[in-house]
Amino acid sequence: MIRLWSGATRGPAGSTVSGASPARRALLRGGFGLILLAGCDLLAWLLLAVSARFGVVYRPISDFRLLEEDRRAVVRLLADGTTYLVHSPSLGWSIRPQAATPDGMYRANSQGIRAGREYTARPPHGLTRISAYGDSFVHGDEVGFDDTWEAELMRLDPRLEALNFGVMGFGSDQAFLRYREERTRFQSQVVLIGYMSENIQRTVNVFRAFYTPGYGMPFTKPRFVLDPSGLKLLENPLPTRADYRAMLESPGPTLRRLSKDDGWFKWMPHEGKWDGLAVVRLGKTALFWYRRVLAPDAILTPEGVYRRGSDAFELTRAILSAFYAEVEIHGEFPVIVLFPSPADVRRYRKTGKARYAPLADDLQKMKRRVIDTLPALAGLTPDPLTPDPGGGAVNVHYSAAQNKAVARKILEEMSHSWPDALKP
Repeated sequence: MIRLWSGATRGPAGSTVSGASPARRALLRGGFGLILLAGCDLLAWLLLAVSARFGVVYRPISDFRLLEEDRRAVVRLLADGTTYLVHSPSLGWSIRPQAATPDGMYRANSQGIRAGREYTARPPHGLTRISAYGDSFVHGDEVGFDDTWEAELMRLDPRLEALNFGVMGFGSDQAFLRYREERTRFQSQVVLIGYMSENIQRTVNVFRAFYTPGYGMPFTKPRFVLDPSGLKLLENPLPTRADYRAMLESPGPTLRRLSKDDGWFKWMPHEGKWDGLAVVRLGKTALFWYRRVLAPDAILTPEGVYRRGSDAFELTRAILSAFYAEVEIHGEFPVIVLFPSPADVRRYRKTGKARYAPLADDLQKMKRRVIDTLPALAGLTPDPLTPDPGGGAVNVHYSAAQNKAVARKILEEMSHSWPDALKP
């Protein structure tokens, strides 16, 4: 009897007497592979759990279905005539005239402006009118109207009339387009162009649910692109309520059409049939962060600072510059006001740097008037960003104390650098 190297023995006819058969060996290899996969998947699950504690969560998007939270938001938009936000054919969404939130915190007048009264087309005699455009940091989310920085401006200087054209969720492109719509209705001496540091992310976005899936704001918006001739406007792709109804009935065709011009669609992880495996979710998450931070066209550098040369940076700079120039053409006095997020304030206290510093530097080199509110917010004592002893959460937006600091900073800067602009 001959003993083979594998340890099996073979009889006279060559039949296997002992040792594993090919089928058994394949089964053993398959079992080992499954154990290895299970181990890798468990490790991936643990890594995903740890990353979630730092705010890195796997949140895929889809080009064939709406997330349930987003679907419900579209249904509310179509069915409810009392929501504070309303569909806008040109802007994507805006503030509904004469609307209020259920808790009464936000109220709009009949002109669609956050205010408790109506405004005349021209500034009242003896007053300097300031119109402010931008997103929720201009609108004053999470505080009542009396605690917004616009209201504080008017308390600090009764010769001022400040109109609040801010809309939550707006990008700089939408703020620019709203100015074009409202300028003919309301004349102003000063126009404050509000810019919050996260707005750079929105300039390349068309469908909000591709950028923030499940956030409950699945609305489309116009955006600009840069071509050799300059800024080119891509209009709101869903300008009618019928377009949203069609998306509800058959999401796939609409979502695929929206994806063509949306920068976030190509960056975000996409929902897939293997998402049940943690190792797949981890791989997609890693690829997303590579695209967001390490890729040559990523919006941010690995240090978390704006990346010059990225599409989003160049587009943001062009939009703000064009907005500023258009205000000047119409004989009004433009000022770009930079608003840091609470995270920016904490970062600035540690490093002394702002993540939007490259943009601020470029705007000043372009001779644009800029007010950066970051130093004023970082110097507040006591720190309103600290949770209260009772366990209260830190606001995402500015508190009443922070809005007061913003108003003081704007008024001090304008009074010192451009005093004539505040004269009626």
